[in-house]
Amino acid sequence: MQGMNTTTGQRIRDIEYLRQRLRDVLTTPKNSRLMNREFGCGLFQRLDENMNEAWLVQCYSDIAIAVNDKANGLQDFSLEKITPIEITDQDALFELAGVYKPTGERVALTTSFNEAIGVTA
Repeated sequence: MQGMNTTTGQRIRDIEYLRQRLRDVLTTPKNSRLMNREFGCGLFQRLDENMNEAWLVQCYSDIAIAVNDKANGLQDFSLEKITPIEITDQDALFELAGVYKPTGERVALTTSFNEAIGVTA
């Protein structure tokens, strides 16, 4: 699969394009795209909630649902594991691991809750 790098405009393909698409899905609030309301992730619903174990489980769920939702166009990726890397009072860092189906390559992507909801330091 191939597409365009959203930063440089250059053509990208395979794993690099998959990483970009994963980030696009995780950083887009569900129901925010006018012509494609199903696209995106539910992490934004967690913004004002207390960061506790229940919140963490909901984050796992939101990420897994978004990655496996056909509306998000990630059928070429098989999510195997979501691992919390670091949890602080202000943020949570997650690693997503899985397989890029066309080549069978293992893929890991690290993302933070704040990055996913658009908060920058």
